[in-house]
Formats: sequence, structure tokens, C-alpha cells
Amino acid sequence: MADIIQKLNAVQYKKIIWILAISETLHNVEEAVWLPGASYAVGKFSYSVGIFEFRFAIVLLTLVIYGVIYYFTKSDSRMAGYIMGGVLVAILVNVFVPHIAGVIATGGYSPGVITGIFLNIPVALYLLRRGVKENYYTIKILVMAGLVFQIIGVLLIQLTLFIGRLVQGIIN
Repeated sequence: MADIIQKLNAVQYKKIIWILAISETLHNVEEAVWLPGASYAVGKFSYSVGIFEFRFAIVLLTLVIYGVIYYFTKSDSRMAGYIMGGVLVAILVNVFVPHIAGVIATGGYSPGVITGIFLNIPVALYLLRRGVKENYYTIKILVMAGLVFQIIGVLLIQLTLFIGRLVQGIIN
């Protein structure tokens, strides 16, 4: 394992950040396959999402993440670092809520939990730790940007689902 980390560390940070695109793509594929059409009922909470609207939304969200990574790799601005750091924190938090929380609440499988645990947590933690070490982010910025991007993320999910429903209505 130390050998793998050593090899990863030899790659420039603004290039190795692209492993996040791979991790998130695989995570979103897991969700796209298993989540649509499933209804979740946990206590007072229940939520269902249509197949088309969810898959449409997940493609848009994946493209947004690619865009953020691209912007970060091409820009030296502080804003690019704030956005990238916020996205990394949001991806890390997303593993715990809703994925791990869903497993605890339902006692069963929560779509996205497998890739969340085995890909997103290690990738996000590696990139966050290395990004702080190489002065791309500070802990203070990560906390603030992480909070902001949790809110933006929830709004973006709702917006992309809404757009997915609109597109589905136009197609049908």
C-alpha cells in the first residue's frame, strides 16, 4: 500500500485530482443502476425517484464534477481551490449521509454505499490530505467551502432532478 501511495504522490496534484472523476463516475454508475424506481421509507421519511429523471440528473451532476476538476486543473485562482475543496468535502460527507446513514436506517443496501466506502472515502481523503499538505487548501477553507457545497449540492441535485422531469415530459 505504501508503494501505491508513493507512486500516487509522484504525480502532480493537478493531474492526480482526475482520479476523483473515475471514483465519482463509478459511484454514480452504482447509483444509476440501483437507485431509480426504488422507494425508501424510513420512519417519517420516504422518497422515490423515476428512472429517467434520476439517470438524467446523475449524468448532469457527473459532468458538473468533471467541469469543476477541469476548472481546478486549468486555473491558479483561489476560487478554483475553494470550489475543488468544497466538492471534495461534499463527496466525502455524501458517503455518510445518505449512504451509510441509509444502511443504518434501513438495515439493508443503500445504492452508492459500496463505491462510497471503497472508492470515494479513500480517494477524497487522499486528495484532501495531499491538497492541504501542498497548500491548495487550508482546513478553515475546507470547513467553510464544505458547508457551502453541502447546500449547493442539495440544491443542484433537486435542480437536475427537476430538469430531468421536464426533459422526460418533453420526450413523452
